[in-house]
Amino acid sequence: MHEAEAFLGEVESFGRAEALARREEARRVLRPGIEAAQQCAEMPAGPELAAELVRVGELPMDDASRITLTACWERVRAWSDAQSMVALSAAAGTPHEASDRWVVSDVALSTHQSEFAVGARLGLVRRVGECLPKAWEALNAGRLTSAHLQKLYDVTREADADIAAQVDADVVPKATAQGWDPPKLRDAARRALLRLDPEGAAERARKARRRSDVTYSPDDDDMAALIARGDAWTTRRMLDEVNRRADALRRDGDNRPLGELRFAAVAAAILNDVPGIRHDQPEQAEQPAKRRRTPKRAQALVVIDLQTLLGLADHPGHLDGHGPISAELARRIALDSMLRRLALDPLTGKPVDVGRYSYRPSRGLRRWVEARDRHCRFPGCRRRAVYCDIDHETEWNQGGETSCDNCGLLCRRHHNYKTSKAWDCERDLDGNLTWTSPHGFTWTARAADYTDVFDNPGPTECDDNFSADRLEALLQRLWTKAG
Repeated sequence: MHEAEAFLGEVESFGRAEALARREEARRVLRPGIEAAQQCAEMPAGPELAAELVRVGELPMDDASRITLTACWERVRAWSDAQSMVALSAAAGTPHEASDRWVVSDVALSTHQSEFAVGARLGLVRRVGECLPKAWEALNAGRLTSAHLQKLYDVTREADADIAAQVDADVVPKATAQGWDPPKLRDAARRALLRLDPEGAAERARKARRRSDVTYSPDDDDMAALIARGDAWTTRRMLDEVNRRADALRRDGDNRPLGELRFAAVAAAILNDVPGIRHDQPEQAEQPAKRRRTPKRAQALVVIDLQTLLGLADHPGHLDGHGPISAELARRIALDSMLRRLALDPLTGKPVDVGRYSYRPSRGLRRWVEARDRHCRFPGCRRRAVYCDIDHETEWNQGGETSCDNCGLLCRRHHNYKTSKAWDCERDLDGNLTWTSPHGFTWTARAADYTDVFDNPGPTECDDNFSADRLEALLQRLWTKAG
């Protein structure tokens, strides 16, 4: 039986404290391997670490130590990717159209890759060498992965070299210090780029729109992918409409998985097909489609500060489910949206209760918790608030209140982690959540705030004596100008 599965059984039988004590007793036999794995975790990435991992991997140890070794191997892989970049850069030398093609062909044949893939890799290598030095250093040290580097390159490849270098210097130290995953690094790089070069945002967006396309990609098992790529706002609204139509099918009794329902909605819209038809069951084609109720239209959360909304500044906005957007796009979306005020603490950037009368949270409480937490509160999970459950930290049946202080967002997967009791979750006074895994690792999800959306959530000059009447007048002027 797997160690985690056995631990879960012991938690159910003896409680978490007793299960942890039993595990510690069993680990005494595995102590040499556990200590060797911990020593590997403290070694720098490089050939010495790789050799030691091979040796230590043969020792008996617990699952937690095997997880530690896996993380060490990932650091070695990052270091190896950095060395590969150095070799490719040296082989290609200075850019030259003919010799570049020859190098790309030889590398592609040697590594059994396509020339397109190797050519893209060479472009990344040169761009990194030109203006992303801190990212390469972090990759070489095993503190970032190639996925992080690729995200940073994707964001900055159309920017001027000096702007890209400033983005690199701004976000990479934060990413390594705070352990950001690649999507988090990408969003931070977008914000930094929009902040450092707001004038260039419109031109980059114009060039990017030329890459809009709909492509077809074959897949296994008689499947394929239809990929639509376009501007963020249009694409986001398209997805919301697909979700709305899929929800209508589900409420009419179609119990297929959500992915199938989404695909059926897209196919129906494009092919003028009957959305409820299942093409794997042709006999359904003769059945009339059920009368469908019209569900509520989906909503998208767009965060924009007051100065930017009024045209007094060009701070980046934030589109839920996409990430940072330019001030111009944020204002354009706001012109056709319902506005809600969200006051933030000027020092922390956090949004400034229902009690035990009901287990199910009210709509108002749900909106507040979504605005505060923004996404699932499991470390590293970015599942959007709209897809999350409202979880009671202290269970309802144990006296927990349905209140802002006791409720938070968890996606269904991580909600089940907590419900299983194998994972332990504790909240501190600042709202940070500390999760302890069945293997004994502890991970902290810091309380969500808006400091990653606005670099300075504090008060500004225009906040002084900013009355409600003045705000209403300015907003009315903005709407009139837009009309």
